[in-house]
Amino acid sequence: MVEVARMAGVARVARHLRLVCVFGLVFTARPLGSTEAGRAHADDLSPVAGTATVARPEARGAIRVVSWNVWGVPWVTPDLDARMAEVAPALAELEPDVVALQEVWTPEHGAKIIEALAARGLTHAIHYHDETERQQAGLLVASRWPIEEVAWLPFRTGGMPLVPWHVDYMANKGVSLVRVHAPRPFILANTHLQAAYGPVRYTVTRLSQALELAMTLDAFDEPVVVAADLNAHDHELPFRALRARARLEDAAPGFGIDAVLHRGGFRTLGHHRALDGDVTLANGATRRLSDHDALVVDLAPTARVSLPALAWSDVRGEAAAYVRSAGVLWSGDGSGLRFAGLFLLALVVARWRRRRAVLLGLTAAGLLYVGFFYGPNEHGELRRMLDEISAERADVEPAARRG
Repeated sequence: MVEVARMAGVARVARHLRLVCVFGLVFTARPLGSTEAGRAHADDLSPVAGTATVARPEARGAIRVVSWNVWGVPWVTPDLDARMAEVAPALAELEPDVVALQEVWTPEHGAKIIEALAARGLTHAIHYHDETERQQAGLLVASRWPIEEVAWLPFRTGGMPLVPWHVDYMANKGVSLVRVHAPRPFILANTHLQAAYGPVRYTVTRLSQALELAMTLDAFDEPVVVAADLNAHDHELPFRALRARARLEDAAPGFGIDAVLHRGGFRTLGHHRALDGDVTLANGATRRLSDHDALVVDLAPTARVSLPALAWSDVRGEAAAYVRSAGVLWSGDGSGLRFAGLFLLALVVARWRRRRAVLLGLTAAGLLYVGFFYGPNEHGELRRMLDEISAERADVEPAARRG
């Protein structure tokens, strides 16, 4: 946990200088890779065979849900068009009833995937991408049963850049909510939380998004299934806070940062990892279709309502302490960053004709931006989150409060 004690004197100045260094270090950082996410980067893979299809269970009314981040990032990912052309055929081999995809960034790829999935029986689909409120959400849902759009809710956090090349802020990240009219209807929530970039973890942003999603699900008394790239493992605070606050069962413990969770009306029959091997693409390249494995989960209806294994009262205090400590750091560091930025700006004015003035100016601009804009915004969000957590009694679960 983040240390909450304030730093003083030379130690605080050193902290600010290290923060400045991070701006340079993160330039070469990539989002979470194979060792933390249970996945491998496509360029670093040795040839392996893809996962064979696991037979569907025989349980009456069983449904198969697939959650998959397809790595459809334009401009920077290899063989993008060729890989996206193989997404629907690969999914069809898994025999899914419902598919939740993340990182389908372009409308062209979304339209082609929807068309190809429809030809394979998943005839109902929504791609959350247009030129207005859903721009670049990257989420796609497809189902063999009719789906009804319930809501699209953008997250309140993650929209301001801390480091320009940490590009999550360019996406309108949020949660898509649809009602799947299966034999047992349910709400499907598809989402993709803030990524980590090397030493810049963005844990507070992920925690805020996870809690916002959990509170959104309070509105539904019907069965709920969450399919997501959470960018957090099941032992990490954002993952645990989502599970506890929303009373969700983890259908695939230990899988990685991708997850399917559910509550109210389903039991888990099993899960398996798929699409984790190399394929030969139409352009002749051999590589994985994504830097994520697909998560395949089989669920069956049940009348038995089980209590969540992780109670909100078990996590609430830890979440509040983490948010409070992060708020202390932002509150204290903000003044230091503003002072450092103004100091460097004064040096720029004094040494304008020297070669180092441009570098000093850029550094000053970065510090001033973080100190005057990003930091206060982050601190305000932390205070709002802490108020929401503190307003809830630790010994009362959210469902009980709704009466």
